[in-house]
Amino acid sequence: MLNKIISLGEVSEVSYSPFAEEVPDGKLIAIKLTKTPEGYKFDGLTLVEKNPGGRDSKVFLYKSQKGNFSFSKGPTAKFIDKTSPEKTFKMLLGFFNYPTLKDIHSALKSSESKILSELSKKMEQVDKKENVFLTVMVDGKLPAEIPEILRAFDEKEKAGKGKPTVCFICGNRTANLKLSDVVKFATFDKPGFTPYLSKKDPIRICPACKETLMKARRSIDEKLSFAFFDGRILWIIPGGVSANILKRIVEKISLEKEANESKLRSFARLERRIERALSEERATYDLVVIEKEQQAERIILHSEDVSPTRIREILEESERIENLMKEDGYEINVNFRTINSFFEDAKNLFNALFDAVFSERTFDKKLLIRFLLSKARRDILRDTRYKSAIEAFAIYVYLKRLKTLKGGNHVEPNGFFSKYAEFFDEPWKKAVFLEGVLTEYLLYLQQTKRNSKAFMKKLKGLKLKKQDVEGLLAEIRSKLEAYEGMSKKVEELLEETSRSFIEAGNWRASPEEISFVFVTGMSLGRIFFKGVDESESSEEQE
Repeated sequence: MLNKIISLGEVSEVSYSPFAEEVPDGKLIAIKLTKTPEGYKFDGLTLVEKNPGGRDSKVFLYKSQKGNFSFSKGPTAKFIDKTSPEKTFKMLLGFFNYPTLKDIHSALKSSESKILSELSKKMEQVDKKENVFLTVMVDGKLPAEIPEILRAFDEKEKAGKGKPTVCFICGNRTANLKLSDVVKFATFDKPGFTPYLSKKDPIRICPACKETLMKARRSIDEKLSFAFFDGRILWIIPGGVSANILKRIVEKISLEKEANESKLRSFARLERRIERALSEERATYDLVVIEKEQQAERIILHSEDVSPTRIREILEESERIENLMKEDGYEINVNFRTINSFFEDAKNLFNALFDAVFSERTFDKKLLIRFLLSKARRDILRDTRYKSAIEAFAIYVYLKRLKTLKGGNHVEPNGFFSKYAEFFDEPWKKAVFLEGVLTEYLLYLQQTKRNSKAFMKKLKGLKLKKQDVEGLLAEIRSKLEAYEGMSKKVEELLEETSRSFIEAGNWRASPEEISFVFVTGMSLGRIFFKGVDESESSEEQE
């Protein structure tokens, strides 16, 4: 991944400085200076509007700082104590105590009392809970628009500490800067990032390589980052192509924006568009999920070298299954937003499944069924909603088609079961599924004729074992006869269910898998009663 990041930096065009950060939300107070033949002259204070995101946000040359420090790392500083502006002014003054900025430093120093007096008055007008920042303007220009300030800022950022050593990236013996200053996770939590290195010392880089990496980091933050699930951030890092193609891909990804042009675009809302954009190029992609905690960053997931062919397959299968479900009367979204809803309390498992899909690895089928069934069962028992069960069915078929779940395919010659052959990969599943269909029809009859769903008590909270489902069929037939629910269609389904149990032989399955298939049959029951006279069939059961 580091090689891809370096390549990004080499093709990135950054306005102002690659080392600048965006100023957080809050008020910006600028000390106005005017250049005269005699030097710089203090010309009062003014509030400055900040445009969030993109090029304009870096014009203040802001650098966040933590811990105790006596001077600001940039020409824009955050107020530490709003009741006493002196400390913040001294910090800002510290930045300008630099050979090429001595004239500005002198002007600020000579006007210190006036500046502090006006700052005290200005601070009285500011909300105490709001962030406030102090910066400098010269002849109406902001820091990055003033060449000597921009140059000094970059020089300071590229000035390292300690004895020079060999640069990890280019091999030059001028390295005294830390790689972790650019990418905060450049430690050893993921072997794919910095393999074969000792954990003893920080990774050192030279000033030129730091600048390249900072350009890449700016490009990633501004163009290749998306809001992922649960407050995390997804990086999409292309590579393996020429410089011109790489630049085109970066711009193509950056154009995928939400309607409201928000600062961090949502992967969940743009998933289909992002996948389509990536599938159309020849590059390979690293998908990196980052968790931020204050200044620290941690890699939660890293899918390496994802091919456009795989992305195209993911996209096409999701669209294909959605269309199949639509043919059967169900509007279902087959995407990671839907999948994520089944993993509310197991986000790391969702990340593992996300990685398995894109990296063409396998995921534990039993584990998946446990989570799919849990939500589907809860929704059915709580308020008889079948949407989760239908979504679970679609997700299962989707992941089987992508070969993320292992298992053979027992394909029926035609009809519904051949359409979703990946789900019915073992003969017993057809029998249990049809039993779920018949059960839901019986519950419908009970509800319409007696305003009760008494048969639900027989279902043991939808926690069913093999002996439970094998014993249910006779009871279902008896109840259907009692409620005058027998018809040619129902008789055919009963016979097919019985025949499927016989064909399954001495089958085995876990209670969770049995319950999952049964619940799926309940949720999709209306498919089997299309075109049947209303008096003898199930209406919509959602």
